[in-house]
Amino acid sequence: MQYKIGYKDLSKTVRLSIDIRKMLFAGIAFFSAILVEAGFIKILALLSSETFLQVVAKFFASPLSVTFFEHPWQSVFFLTSLSLSFGVFSLFISMVSRIVYQEIVLYKYPHINSALTFLRRRWASLIFGPIGFSLFIIFLALIQGAVLQLGRISFLGHTFLSLLIVPLYFYNVFLIFLLIAGIFVFSTMYPVVLAVEETTADSAVISIINIVKRKPFALIFYKLLLLVWGVLSYAMVAAASLLALALAKYFMQYFLPQDKLQLFFANLPGLGTAATGGVMGHITWFFAGLSFVFLLIIVIGYLFNFLAVGDTILYLAIKEAILDEDRKEVDKLIYREREK
Repeated sequence: MQYKIGYKDLSKTVRLSIDIRKMLFAGIAFFSAILVEAGFIKILALLSSETFLQVVAKFFASPLSVTFFEHPWQSVFFLTSLSLSFGVFSLFISMVSRIVYQEIVLYKYPHINSALTFLRRRWASLIFGPIGFSLFIIFLALIQGAVLQLGRISFLGHTFLSLLIVPLYFYNVFLIFLLIAGIFVFSTMYPVVLAVEETTADSAVISIINIVKRKPFALIFYKLLLLVWGVLSYAMVAAASLLALALAKYFMQYFLPQDKLQLFFANLPGLGTAATGGVMGHITWFFAGLSFVFLLIIVIGYLFNFLAVGDTILYLAIKEAILDEDRKEVDKLIYREREK
């Protein structure tokens, strides 16, 4: 028997988020997406004879434009790589959502094997769904580019383009809105719907559109609430982690020689610093770096884990609210038929 989810169940988000496995998956999702995107930016920089920072600066200078590079192929390459990063991010976030679904709806112990089985079945949809959306955005942008080529016609070209200023303005507003909506959808909602429904990519997108159309205000309100709540709880987790690290250092000083203690914590923040102290120094550097990476993945992963857990519960709650409305409408129709 399945438990019916309501908006009140969002109060369980923090409790369900404090899980090392989910935090680890969410942390890996974030850093994997960053590494994939960094790799593609490096390739783009090499192909464009630019530096890595120049490519990044161009994007942040105009992040809502599909033509912020000098050549169209650069924009296509960058947006496609960004979509692939979202796809990699979705892989691990969907595992978090799948585990939460088992916990809160099916009342089952959340086995990782179940999440991995789901991942093997739906990895293509998770990765290529965002890429397909980006290609659609690029296609719409190319349509605009093709229309603008008419401006090269002698005499009539400039007159024709002057008449298109207002339509092109609204067309670009639509493109920007579509791009923002795509980021909103494919960041967490898309992997959540795929994980809960175990459906195809097109069915997942249709489900999200239905939710946005039927419950837009509830979706926006609770998404913003989850974001604020997540940031505040993340700040508390980060502060608790720093306190735990300080306490660990305090108690370790009674069991380790002072020189080895300083060596360990000197190497902890910087993985690129050279190890000192011979063989023991390299061993210390290795374990200090490993500890730092693990803590970083866990702590940063908490925020994305919190948002994934919250979005899973929110999707189930909105879905249940829509089903209740539909059942009431059916009951009304049946009642009216009986009255006749």
